Amino acid sequence: MEATIRHTLTREIRGLVAERLGDIASQYPHLRRAYLQPYGDPRLDAVREEAARCAILGLYQATQLLVDRLLLLMVGDTADSDITECLDQARSGDILIADEAERIVASRKAILHAVESGTDPSSAARSYLLTVDSVARRTISRAAAA
Repeated sequence: MEATIRHTLTREIRGLVAERLGDIASQYPHLRRAYLQPYGDPRLDAVREEAARCAILGLYQATQLLVDRLLLLMVGDTADSDITECLDQARSGDILIADEAERIVASRKAILHAVESGTDPSSAARSYLLTVDSVARRTISRAAAA
């Protein structure tokens, strides 16, 4: 590769990394568990880890899509179903408890609103990921105990 092109690419990559350092520093402590601790299910773990990476890096729309996917996998739906149907199925199957469904819906809406309005969606994305992570851990623990 030509030295000028390599220098340009290096500068651009460093710029991308510098842009994300603030997100990493602020998000990582909150999302560390969701990122590092596996569920023990390879299908879920791959999506969990990628969703956590996206949230840590401040890629909140990608986080939402991946957490949606995690929810779909948790209720056993491998097709691209509507997330509303998935939440209804999770409620009826005792996967979600108390106000989890409402927190999930509110977090998803807050992410979309923040992105559309140009405000910071980080806390909504973090809430969404951590709520679903908690549900996944409880569901897997129940299944293991049964």
